[in-house]
Amino acid sequence: MELRPTRAGTEEAEFVCSGDHLPFEIAVVFSPNMVLAKPRDGKDDAAVLPTSTITFHHFKFEGEDVKQVKKFLDAMILLQPAGEIEIFDLKEEKTFLAAKVETKKDNKAQLAFHRFVSDLAQISDRFKLNLRTPVNFSEEDLESIFILKMYSQGGTLPVENISATIVKSDSNRDLVPQALASGGGRFRFVHPRHNPMPKLLGRVINTGPCAMEVEAKIADLSTVLREFQKAAIGEGVSISFKPQGPVRLSLLSAEEFEQ
Repeated sequence: MELRPTRAGTEEAEFVCSGDHLPFEIAVVFSPNMVLAKPRDGKDDAAVLPTSTITFHHFKFEGEDVKQVKKFLDAMILLQPAGEIEIFDLKEEKTFLAAKVETKKDNKAQLAFHRFVSDLAQISDRFKLNLRTPVNFSEEDLESIFILKMYSQGGTLPVENISATIVKSDSNRDLVPQALASGGGRFRFVHPRHNPMPKLLGRVINTGPCAMEVEAKIADLSTVLREFQKAAIGEGVSISFKPQGPVRLSLLSAEEFEQ
């Protein structure tokens, strides 16, 4: 960030820290009568400014890179209810200002916005998307955020039933009845992408290869086995699974998907 003086007088002076593509700036107002602390480790410590005032000017977050907005909101959380801020002069390689600060805690709406931006930033990183803070968002956006977040974190979600089709082949004609004989177990469903593809802030998101793992029982096992026995090679048999717990979602590499 660039530090530039904006006002200088006999009673006080003002400096402003700002940077391109950042959703905020920092204004520092202080009395020119500064007191320096004792040297520390052979170097001058930061100037102590008893009458300094530090103000964060929030610009509009809408349209800004969600990762930049998250960094700012994370920093503000660290200053609650109290913390320390340091302004370091890169050119001179020394601290320009170090000060203790006190801030008000975020209210519920601000905390909810922070979580929302954090989720978007995580999704932006994981799926390599350039996401910007929206002016508004829909219920569909919130549902897509939840699904994409669960995939990126390896999270779980409740599912009432899972339907699939087993295609009979020469290689599985004997294996499938043996594998399903117990009527349940731990199942893993692999897909080239989550379907239907989530739609987030007007963009359709291709998750890439993904998997669902769940402990489940097979509904109407006897019918499934009978239909599979009767099916010709190449025919598909529908099968319904009743999850016994939440379904775990995960993303797969291309190599894992091919295995």
